[in-house]
Amino acid sequence: MFKDYLARSRQSIQFHRNDIIALTIIAIIGIALAEMPHILWFLKTGSPLVLTDKDDLLYLGYATNSYFNHPLYLSDPVLKEGGPTIYPWIQFIPEVILAKLLGIDVGYINIIWRFWAGLSISIAWFALAKLYLKNTWLALATTLILMLDTGTVNGELFYKHFKDIGTVVANKPWNSFPEYPYFPLTQWRIITPGISLSFLLLQIWSLRLALIKPNITRILLAGASYGLLFYVYFYYWTTVTLAILIAMLMDFKNRKIYLEVGLIGLVLGLPSIINNALIKAKTNHDWLPRTDNFLPISHLSELMISKGALLLLFVTFFYVILKRKDLTYLWTLVFSGLLLVNNQIFTGLQIQNFHWKYVYGLILSFLILLILINLLSSLYLSKKIVAFCLIALSSFYFATGFWLLTKASQGSDFVNYNHEYHDYLKQKSNRVSLKPRSVIAGDDKFTNLAIITDNQIPLFGYYINLSPSVDNDEYSQRQALNFYLLGLDSSVFLPAQEQTLRGGWGPWVRNPQIRKERLETLHKYYDDVVANPNKYLAKFQVKYVALPIKDTQPEYLKKGWKLLQKGPSWLIWERFSS
Repeated sequence: MFKDYLARSRQSIQFHRNDIIALTIIAIIGIALAEMPHILWFLKTGSPLVLTDKDDLLYLGYATNSYFNHPLYLSDPVLKEGGPTIYPWIQFIPEVILAKLLGIDVGYINIIWRFWAGLSISIAWFALAKLYLKNTWLALATTLILMLDTGTVNGELFYKHFKDIGTVVANKPWNSFPEYPYFPLTQWRIITPGISLSFLLLQIWSLRLALIKPNITRILLAGASYGLLFYVYFYYWTTVTLAILIAMLMDFKNRKIYLEVGLIGLVLGLPSIINNALIKAKTNHDWLPRTDNFLPISHLSELMISKGALLLLFVTFFYVILKRKDLTYLWTLVFSGLLLVNNQIFTGLQIQNFHWKYVYGLILSFLILLILINLLSSLYLSKKIVAFCLIALSSFYFATGFWLLTKASQGSDFVNYNHEYHDYLKQKSNRVSLKPRSVIAGDDKFTNLAIITDNQIPLFGYYINLSPSVDNDEYSQRQALNFYLLGLDSSVFLPAQEQTLRGGWGPWVRNPQIRKERLETLHKYYDDVVANPNKYLAKFQVKYVALPIKDTQPEYLKKGWKLLQKGPSWLIWERFSS
């Protein structure tokens, strides 16, 4: 009897030891993957401070506004004080507080974000895979593939990764992800899904626990993790809500558990829904449609039909129903995401619908992996063969995933972003400090960096577009004034705006008449700015303007402005009178 007990104890110890080893491996690789842009740039230049894309600038602007002015809450960086934002507290403030406590430079907030992404996502994927597969090493291999495959986010597992490898090997133009071409593993993108994905995986994991062995503790945990999503990411909680409803119809046996979890989550998430509704009611009616949020569109327009995802959804339905009912909730998440990405069919709304890809694509990849592993296990292969295949596949993904990241970091856009960033830091070290919370205009390359490093307020740019406090009329005035301050006349301004209004966000992209009216408004304000520049300079309290170094400077600088710094990359002018 004692021998049996000792054998069971050894087996239990071995199980936990293997888990710890696997988790350590996964966490190290996850952190390395997430931090790769910083690591590669450090090896190249000696500095770890990196911006991977324009969204890095945007998110850091919100974070540094809190860091400099109010570390415990988030606010609109366009305003000197207060103001609601489109982003949730939980994605920004914990890292801001940590950076503040550590007393580190604001540029390192990006590194903290990526560290959290690498640690949390790798552990969450492993825990979820282990729960379904019941085997440490299978869970390890599954997690590695999900972390390193370039098709994970799109639900194009294996296919896209091999395609990207072939493209690079053949030395063909490579644009793996058009919106983030210098970071092909989009599962590590900051903020989404890097900061938020672990919360979704926690919800799936906790609900699976409740389904395996229902008790009050597990049901409360599953409900709480669902309720937390309301404070994390709109696209997560909407998908989960619909998935739970569908699961109640498909998995009738467990309908009571789904119902209890759903009710707990909805009660916990209700304050967030009310708060967001109040923000929408109190702010102007322009900012959400301007950013393609809750914008009315034709029911059958702008559809995102992924033939591959739909085919896989259809095939896996029969497998789940007939063979693996325990995968039902995963299947409903995929189905819900695919429905919501085309919600305009039912709602007539564009809500930046492509973001639901961050649910259905990721979960579809996981579902396919689980089914493939299950099918392979039915072949009765020897443990040695299985172990060899797992080691070979994991090694392949480890090598090619990091290799693709290295190749992507050589892209000109990535390099240019960071040369500009470090040019700014170099120029900053040789000048008088800019007065905090001053309005800065001019070249967006400088102004965006001034927001995140010098606590400045933008006159115009990405932040203005997203600001709930700025209506379209004020947006046009800011835009016209900024172009005037750049020294661009109407012959440049209007054609540039017409081209801009044909792409991107907003109702004018879809409606020529609205586009024409907006151009007329911009023309009107530009002419008024040229005639009365001091009126608008005073209205928006512009203190600084940053201009690229060139032979000629705008005439307006000769009166009421003084040169604060000349180069090496920008001229910084300060307004001293109205």
